[in-house]
Amino acid sequence: MNQAIYKAMRAHLNTLANKPPIAYLNQPFTPSGVQYFREGFYSAEPNHLAVEYGGVTDYQGFYQVEILTPANSGSAEMDKASALSEHFKRGAYSGFEITRCNWVKIDNEGAYSVIRFMVYYRALS
Repeated sequence: MNQAIYKAMRAHLNTLANKPPIAYLNQPFTPSGVQYFREGFYSAEPNHLAVEYGGVTDYQGFYQVEILTPANSGSAEMDKASALSEHFKRGAYSGFEITRCNWVKIDNEGAYSVIRFMVYYRALS
């Protein structure tokens, strides 16, 4: 189930208009000095909501999209953080539900300024 959630969230990210290149999990990527996204997927142990066999399973975790922008690029990183906030609004989507989102500016990484955007999800099966 976790792979299905990851694939659904990744597919949703790919529908974002005007997105920069994306460094996907476990795929080679070489930054080229322009803004890009770097994704991550983190899941918790599933929680079984019924005592008997065959009950409902609750999957929770978060999908992370880091926005890496060349340092001193003005408001470009904030514009993408706002776009991601709008794109990953709280609610039900195909294959997952978004319970909340938040983002935080973290230290620079080499020549890049970094914002970490986290989308907390839940899926029942």
